[in-house]
Amino acid sequence: DGKDYYIVSEKLEGWNFYVGELILQQEIRNLIPISQWIILFVSIGVLCITPFILYWLYRKMVRPLRQLHSAMEEVATGNTDYRIAMQTVPGERVNEMQYLLLHFNQMMDNLTAVKLNLLNEQIRQQKTRLRYLSQQIRPHFILNALNIIYMYEDDDFPEAKKLILYLTKYFRYIISIKGDWAHLYDEMYHVENYLMIQKQRYSKKFDYYINWEKGMENEWIPPLVIQTFDENCIKHALLND
Repeated sequence: DGKDYYIVSEKLEGWNFYVGELILQQEIRNLIPISQWIILFVSIGVLCITPFILYWLYRKMVRPLRQLHSAMEEVATGNTDYRIAMQTVPGERVNEMQYLLLHFNQMMDNLTAVKLNLLNEQIRQQKTRLRYLSQQIRPHFILNALNIIYMYEDDDFPEAKKLILYLTKYFRYIISIKGDWAHLYDEMYHVENYLMIQKQRYSKKFDYYINWEKGMENEWIPPLVIQTFDENCIKHALLND
């Protein structure tokens, strides 16, 4: 009759013949509850969309985590200029993983800005120190001291050695200054050495004595500030005769 049937048969025990029946396939399908059909179709649908779900999870979670891991490895090697490439659409809502990658790039930008500020500060301090040294190591002072040494007679060799020693101590102290403060004892020792040099230059024009309160050796003062006052005193005193 053009319909599909199942043949069901069973041999009778002790007999040499079978009992059988033809059952329509449609009748078998009608016996399955509707809930089982629903479960069957849902399971098939889940199996079909599972690859798409896995691919979506890879794009949204696994790939961003791999990108973040690669970026952290780059930073660990010292490459602080590395940034995670991202494609965001203006106005589109950023998910948690994209926010994590954006936060990483922002953190690296802040780190670069901090490094740049530190570098600029170091450059500024170096320029300040060089300018500070250039103000203290005046060419005319060096040339005048060298000229005095040159003018010494052979019999004045001990005096020349003294002046060379004073100059060596003078420049060693200036170059050794590394901070904004110095101990009073070191400053007074430097001032006395500076005055000895000036005494060699102007032996007949001025004299000096040093008097300062003892017990203050470890007090802190700005470096070379006392020498600046002494230098101005000598300069203006000689100009005014």
